[in-house]
Amino acid sequence: MTYSVTGNNSNAAVCRARLQVGGATGTYLDLNAGDTLTCEGLTMSRSEFAGMVTYSVNVPYVVGKTYTVVLSRPGEGDYSSTVELPSAIAGNVPIALTSYQKGSTISPTWTPSANGSDAMYIDLSYNYTNGSRMTLKSDAAPENGNGIVFDATDTQVSPPGPAGNWAGTMTFTRSRSGTMSGSLSGVISASQSVAVTIELRD
Repeated sequence: MTYSVTGNNSNAAVCRARLQVGGATGTYLDLNAGDTLTCEGLTMSRSEFAGMVTYSVNVPYVVGKTYTVVLSRPGEGDYSSTVELPSAIAGNVPIALTSYQKGSTISPTWTPSANGSDAMYIDLSYNYTNGSRMTLKSDAAPENGNGIVFDATDTQVSPPGPAGNWAGTMTFTRSRSGTMSGSLSGVISASQSVAVTIELRD
């Protein structure tokens, strides 16, 4: 199973849970009768999309707070898992709509976390006439605040795509692992995320 607390880097957070067997392509499970999932004492609601079952609830946004997800099962008791929301992302460059030449190098930077357990993930995605592309790169814990580079092959398709400006997004995500209940198999993590609009031009 996978638990996550996702902050918007500002004022909101969502707690999610996915119960799944068989790995990333496995089967999503429902809670059994009498089972409950809560995050910070709030009951998580079920939703389903394309066969993927997710339980979620909006929770207060508090940097540094330890969030607790509890799976309760009749006759078994409570299985508690915890994770702390990392600090908000700051000092990120780019910070607003920025234009880059296609085929050029983009070297994003940010203020690294003071917590050595945090890792930074940055994805670059954009749309062009014939399709779309996404490239994900990471600066594993501890963060350096730099070192992630999107090179010429990341900012231009091969063969070169059609002329014109391509709209894109660069998303910064700071992630921290938590402690899963020893009786459960899975992971729990918390993250902060901020997206910046970019443009790739000829």
